[in-house]
Amino acid sequence: MKWIAKCLRNYACFRGRASRTEFWYFILFIFLLLALVVSVDYAVWRGSNREYRIVFYVVVKLLLLLPLAAVQTRRMHDIGRTGWWIVGWWVLSALMDAASYLGRVPEGAEATPFREFVQNADFTLAWVSIIFCVFLLYCFLKKGDAGGNRYGPAAE
Repeated sequence: MKWIAKCLRNYACFRGRASRTEFWYFILFIFLLLALVVSVDYAVWRGSNREYRIVFYVVVKLLLLLPLAAVQTRRMHDIGRTGWWIVGWWVLSALMDAASYLGRVPEGAEATPFREFVQNADFTLAWVSIIFCVFLLYCFLKKGDAGGNRYGPAAE
């Protein structure tokens, strides 16, 4: 519990280092919280339009965006890497979301060359995302630098 509280206290702190324990407990907290929120969303909006079913989920996810980015950055600092790698992940995710949205073909509509281009770009972005995700997973699982590094003293 102390690791989650530490992440929430440092919700906008991009300096310093975060241990693997701090990082993974916060990821577990986010996963469980979002699972609970999805359940609540479904229970509250069960009979209504599909778009309304994710209202609480979107709000909570937006609220957790800054603390998540901060702990990811501090985790990268713990292994001696710059936090800018995290920006790459967020940009890649945004591009994939945009490509998925723009590449949709409504039922009964013809596929246009633009939509086909976007769908191919979406496929390419998916592969790049998988490779990048494996790299980040490696970084997040890696043991932090012993002692101090250029980002500060060792994380607790």
